[in-house]
Amino acid sequence: MVYMKSGYLSRIQKSLYSFISFCAAVGVIETIIFRGFTIYEPELIRLIIHGVYSVLIVLYLIWVALRVIESGWQLRAMIPDLALSVLLISAAFPITVSGSIISIRIVLALAVVFLRKFEMSAFATRIRLNPASVLLLSFFLVIVIGVLLLMLPAATVDKKGTGFIDAVFTSTSATCVTGLIVQDTGSYFSSFGQVVILILIQVGGLGIMTLSTLFAMILGRRLGLKQEEHMRGILDLSGPAQMYKLIVQIIRITVFFELMGAFFLFLKWYPVMGSHHALKHAVFHSISAFCNAGFSLNSTSLVGYVSDISVNCVVVMLILFGGFGFMVIDDLIKNIRNYNPLSLKWSRLNTHTKIVLTTSAVLLVVGTLSVFFFEFDNAMLDLSTGNKLLAAFFQSTTLRTAGFNTIDIGTLRDVTLFISIMLMFIGASPSSTGGGIKTTTFAVLILTVRAMLTSRDKVEIFSRTIPQQTVYKSIAIMLFSSTFVIGVTVLLLATQQGEFIDVLFEAVSAIGTVGLSTGVTGHLDTVGKLLITLLMYVGRVGPLTMALALGEVKKVNIEYPTTRVAVG
Repeated sequence: MVYMKSGYLSRIQKSLYSFISFCAAVGVIETIIFRGFTIYEPELIRLIIHGVYSVLIVLYLIWVALRVIESGWQLRAMIPDLALSVLLISAAFPITVSGSIISIRIVLALAVVFLRKFEMSAFATRIRLNPASVLLLSFFLVIVIGVLLLMLPAATVDKKGTGFIDAVFTSTSATCVTGLIVQDTGSYFSSFGQVVILILIQVGGLGIMTLSTLFAMILGRRLGLKQEEHMRGILDLSGPAQMYKLIVQIIRITVFFELMGAFFLFLKWYPVMGSHHALKHAVFHSISAFCNAGFSLNSTSLVGYVSDISVNCVVVMLILFGGFGFMVIDDLIKNIRNYNPLSLKWSRLNTHTKIVLTTSAVLLVVGTLSVFFFEFDNAMLDLSTGNKLLAAFFQSTTLRTAGFNTIDIGTLRDVTLFISIMLMFIGASPSSTGGGIKTTTFAVLILTVRAMLTSRDKVEIFSRTIPQQTVYKSIAIMLFSSTFVIGVTVLLLATQQGEFIDVLFEAVSAIGTVGLSTGVTGHLDTVGKLLITLLMYVGRVGPLTMALALGEVKKVNIEYPTTRVAVG
């Protein structure tokens, strides 16, 4: 009897899903034609579409309920649909927006079924791609989708859509969490365009492979062996269990910090902006700060809050924890007992965490003191001493690839810009939302020099020996990054107008995925925009990753005789 009941529900569910699929196809077409291209919708068509969406929402809720009953209340595989159902019941969105969301969700599910039916996934697994190639391809595909969405008329306030080059630049900047802009985010892009940019920031900050693995876990599935191998290579982990555990922790950490940041920023901005605008600005800036993106809805970034301690502290905390890296935060959480930060002991932390925290602290102090002393009577002339220290500390923090600013970057002295270039080049830490060559790479290079000067055969730190392979990798990253910066800077100097220090600052800001600019970005022509776009892309995926993806890695077992080469 139970079997017959289950089979009966299954047949109803399939019939229902067929009709829902038809309505969803109509909804996607309507969304693209009438709202994507902002074409006038005749009254009759508008009434028909409202009716279709109303039926679609009701049938979708019935379909989700039938799935819950058929599964015996096993809800893990239906978390996305259940969350969407709650939003629909609460009427959080207008009926047209809700209908469009459901339509896109159903059509994407049908596309996945289609690919599986025709064994497209099996074809994809036969393509010989190493983890580096998968990483490059995933970011490229996200950028392409972002370009198409930003070119829609609905993405801009003037309803003309973003030009192709500007769309490529903006999509790359958002996906690569850089923050360089050629169009003002708050005034040029519509609410739809701003949502697209925010989604690109979130996807780019976490990584498309991380999100795809998460969705597979939500659906109660595992990646294939090839996909697991790619993901472990990207995260630099040894076993699949460790990989899945880290991804769950990554999502938890991200949601926690972004929600907390949005909450405190909302409390700050609510009395001034009102609930709607305060929530919009709080969510946007919280995600942008934690992902170290630097996008702001304010035309002057956070210059208006240079003396606001609460905004500065919230944004700084988001930037720092986003830049520390998920492995560091995970290690800190594991070693904090009973949620008491005072219980944390330095000796319990692993070597990677110690290097990241030590290097980050040194760089923050150096950056703060540099900005404070060199801009004391220049860019920060009108501020009090306390606010000068606050502004210097904020700017030192944001140079860690965040891209926000509370002082005018275009007014900084050349010496400050040069120190900023070095800090931007170093960047954030591994497995973080930031860019740069990474703090650990810089630390290993310094330790290597120390080992050479003290005639040590091994590179050591905190009573631990760093593997020779890590030293080689650090040197390679440094050389590849420097080569890209030098090459593109030469091309920019040859094709663009601007002072050398400003052009170099722009190039390093791009490859470090920082997003700060002295004003060069707004004067770039098509060639300049494409060159900076290339640097942003290379900076996010990593110069060494780019080289490994383009080249074929072969293990050589031949050992040649030793020879002497004079250096230095």
